[in-house]
Amino acid sequence: ENPNMGVKLRKPPRLEEEKKEIYTMEEMAILLNGAKGTDMEAPLLVVFDAGLRRGEVCALEFSDFDFENKTVTISKNLTQGLESEAVLTTVKSASSKRVVHLTDVTMEAVKRAYVQYKKLQLAKGTNFVPSNRLVYNPKNGAGINPHSFYTKFKRLCKELGLPPIRLHGLRSTSITLAIENGAPIKAVSAKVGHKDVKITENIYLKNTEKMTAQTTEVMSKIMEEVVNK
Repeated sequence: ENPNMGVKLRKPPRLEEEKKEIYTMEEMAILLNGAKGTDMEAPLLVVFDAGLRRGEVCALEFSDFDFENKTVTISKNLTQGLESEAVLTTVKSASSKRVVHLTDVTMEAVKRAYVQYKKLQLAKGTNFVPSNRLVYNPKNGAGINPHSFYTKFKRLCKELGLPPIRLHGLRSTSITLAIENGAPIKAVSAKVGHKDVKITENIYLKNTEKMTAQTTEVMSKIMEEVVNK
């Protein structure tokens, strides 16, 4: 017998999805404004604000949010098993278990999402599937797996006319925009759950045009001080 019989090979990534790694500030504005009023609004804000992995946001429950202190606790990860069923596991590593402070904009969106979740529960009655998840099926309240969430994300991007990007690209976008706008790399690294700040620098931090311009501006000031003395 051929031991490879029945083994399904993963499809190679589409070339158009490889071309775009992160979104610009303008593209993020289009995405987040386009998601307003939908069940994607709060999850996408949390992903971008906290720099989450897709399995982390799909595992989040409303009880993980501390509305008084404006934080979210990341301690779980949702993956897909061999039969495509959702499997709840622990986070990727010890450093991935963390408490992240969120902005007021994100926390308000999560509050609205929770209100909608409770309204759905009342409307569906015995047909409601309690998951308490931030990312849930708007038809019955059941949690959805990471691939289904990614599919909804791609559909939204297409509707908004945005170039295709991996959902993980929002995490990379969050890291890059935060650092290029002045956030300390070490703090960003801890926020997204990296064990070492070098991981943040080497894998996720891209040298953008803004960073290049900032470097040139700093060097210009240094040169003026040095040359004029």
